[in-house]
Amino acid sequence: PMLSLANTYNAEELQDFDNKIKKWIDVPFQYVCELKFDGASISLTYVNGKLKQALTRGDGSRGDDVTENIKTIRSLPLKLNGDFLEEFEIRGEILISKKHFEKLNLRQTEINEKPFSNARNTASSSLRMHNTKEVHSRFLDCFLYHMLGDNLPTKEHLANLEKAKQWGLKISETTELKEDINGVIDYVNYWEIARN
Repeated sequence: PMLSLANTYNAEELQDFDNKIKKWIDVPFQYVCELKFDGASISLTYVNGKLKQALTRGDGSRGDDVTENIKTIRSLPLKLNGDFLEEFEIRGEILISKKHFEKLNLRQTEINEKPFSNARNTASSSLRMHNTKEVHSRFLDCFLYHMLGDNLPTKEHLANLEKAKQWGLKISETTELKEDINGVIDYVNYWEIARN
């Protein structure tokens, strides 16, 4: 299943979360901080280095097969490079950048069509279109953030993402490793301003 993320809204809740983790495990740990992109969730399966299937989240347990439309995304490789796993799943978010969303709406205006209301819904609805040429013209992009499978390259989340990046998959440059919850809070505070 592809589930949604839980939210927290302040530093105190993050401290509470950190305290719970410390009660559950008694070994040192670090945090991987990643931005949450607002788009359409996607699950990609690669077999022998080739994109085999792309599924949306759907209702959480059953999604739509959007493989042909995913193949139109320029930043997403159909074939991987290097010493990739024989088979694995990687999850991420399909989105449209603000710049490209503005370009799409300018095009809509030029052809006397109603502008799209927001980038997230436009990305999501684009995945379900039947015309792959139109999907290709929508400037879809992708950031991948979670690898699943048997015998992953390492037991560390960030190291697996770095490996996926070496294979040609797009991982956000904003992902950072933090030693403790104070580093996480600093990361959140920085992006609260920088995201604008």
